[in-house]
Amino acid sequence: MLEKSVPFYIQIARILRRELQSGVYPVSSKMPDENTLAARFGVSKDVIRVSMRLLAKEGLVKAIRSKGTFVCERPEDERSRFVLMSYHGSLHLDAIRKGIESVIPADCDLVLKSNTLDEVEEEKKILENLDMSSVRALIAAPVYNKDNDNSETYTEIIKHGVPLLILDHSLPGLQADEVAFDEYGATAEFMRAALKDAGDRKVVMFTTTSNPQERIRAARNQAMKDVWNEFGGDGPLRQSFKVETNRWKHTFEAQNIFDIYLENHAEMPYIIINSTPVAWAFYQKVMEHGTADNIKKIYAIGDILRGDGDFNRKLFCYYRLFDDFTPLIREVLNLRLNSPQPPSTPIRHALHYKYMDYTEARNYFISRMIYDVSEN
Repeated sequence: MLEKSVPFYIQIARILRRELQSGVYPVSSKMPDENTLAARFGVSKDVIRVSMRLLAKEGLVKAIRSKGTFVCERPEDERSRFVLMSYHGSLHLDAIRKGIESVIPADCDLVLKSNTLDEVEEEKKILENLDMSSVRALIAAPVYNKDNDNSETYTEIIKHGVPLLILDHSLPGLQADEVAFDEYGATAEFMRAALKDAGDRKVVMFTTTSNPQERIRAARNQAMKDVWNEFGGDGPLRQSFKVETNRWKHTFEAQNIFDIYLENHAEMPYIIINSTPVAWAFYQKVMEHGTADNIKKIYAIGDILRGDGDFNRKLFCYYRLFDDFTPLIREVLNLRLNSPQPPSTPIRHALHYKYMDYTEARNYFISRMIYDVSEN
């Protein structure tokens, strides 16, 4: 049954495209007529015509006047493709690829398109140059900067009915499948754990000035502030500071935190910072200053293990683990591509972070061969 939440022509095009790509309708064979398809899907012939026009635009079928619609011949070297577009490094990319490769049929290829985290125009060119007639599914970690993103271009892809799976973070308002971190909810969970761990000891929190378009940072900042206020806000045992930031320069933010630390370091034994790259850059400055012993614990969020053993033994960290993506990507693609009637509403999974102490994190990242034990 078709669902009302997604236009019928998109759902029908998605189903017929999959059948065409999997050989249900042989090359040069005649497609079922409009009446037959309309009866099959319970829609009007007008809806079927829109769906068929999409498929014809992709070169999958061709309408011949007075004869019907026929399946187009495809070049021998043109195989169906799963396209992965990502800016992630090898550790995270490996987890993503495993999820995709586990569902790719033998007659399909996986094509990787690399982009840069904030290069919106670069991503747009990649999207616009895709040959959608050969794309079985698009799996993408979307980019954005403080000004814009490519939501409109992704929306056009959705209108084609090509399965689209968004990874890592959301694009607000986009009606696509999604496996993404719940940056607000997960950060709130981290904050509650951090403040409970600090208990009745002096704790200081640093948030940053962030443009609302910087969605991950903005979501984390808001969660930190909300939970801070939930625990009573500033007071005798808690103090918060807002620091200026440069999105790509951790040392800039770390220096601003360090400047405040210089004036108050005797009162900062427990410190909350929203990311481990900034926390480590800050801690290096503290070590150079010779007052690292004053810091008892640092609370932060990270993707990998950073810094030396002394830093990591003091680190209370919630990690964004991309291994969790693998089974969820497999699940979403299986439902979207292999179900007799693919889901019409977006399938969405919101991931939380995982707390690991130093020993757990060290073993985890050593097993993935990205942590140098000699640093400890």
